[in-house]
Amino acid sequence: MGISQAVGWIGLGKMGLPICGRLKAAGLRVTVLARNEDGAAKAEKEGFPTCGSLSELAACEVIFSAVPDDAALLGLLTEGFLAALGPAHIFIDISTVSPQASAKVARELASTGAAYMRVPVSGSTTHAAAGQLTAMASGPKSAFDEVQPVLAVFCARQFYLGADDQARYLKLAINSILAANSALIAEALAVGEAGGLQRSDMLEVMTQSAIATPLLGYKKNSLIRGEYPAAFSVSQIMKDLDLVLEVARSDHISIPVNAIVRQRFEQAYVDGLGADDFFCLSGAPKI
Repeated sequence: MGISQAVGWIGLGKMGLPICGRLKAAGLRVTVLARNEDGAAKAEKEGFPTCGSLSELAACEVIFSAVPDDAALLGLLTEGFLAALGPAHIFIDISTVSPQASAKVARELASTGAAYMRVPVSGSTTHAAAGQLTAMASGPKSAFDEVQPVLAVFCARQFYLGADDQARYLKLAINSILAANSALIAEALAVGEAGGLQRSDMLEVMTQSAIATPLLGYKKNSLIRGEYPAAFSVSQIMKDLDLVLEVARSDHISIPVNAIVRQRFEQAYVDGLGADDFFCLSGAPKI
């Protein structure tokens, strides 16, 4: 695939917009599906050509989607879109959705001959803008090999995991750990503050200890200030935990810790924090 490849894009949200910016800067021709006035305005502001329907977007042989949930992904499978797809197309979804919904997409696309790549990404909007996301890919290996140069424009690391929905399961596993980290750090900071420790001192040590992680590193200042502008909201992590619990029920897996963490976020949502970043469980410093 040449770097001049035309790419179609569905979903100019928090992740989609910076990713499309990187693709454009790398010389790819990005056409955006403008499904509403807000999407059209964003595309116009950033200088992306737009089209008004999924069937029109199929003029691009490589099509990405970045949508919020199962319903939005399944809603793309219109009769017109499916009719416009063929063996030359590669459809790449980078969303966090259930393996069940993803499997339905695979079944629907099979009759078109289009290749279906599941490529959820890990990282924040900052990572997206810097091209530092991590891609987890599953689907046909030949399709992965073809689109890997495009993925490399916004993902510093690209991992191929298998031919089916393996990437979906790994993304949910990773997000379950993210959620638990937020809940545990909140409790750990509360214990330390009860003992008279400054939050800034605790985090300075934590980020240079055995529990140091990239996540804790880039949440450090937010935790010290007690300010949580949403990079990934409470509502979003609840949705992902629901997907994790759904997988557990379907596959008869016992995951009690995830259920408890989900309850903790549900309380935060009830307390009016649904739009805040999922690290808001730590609240403001007490000392």
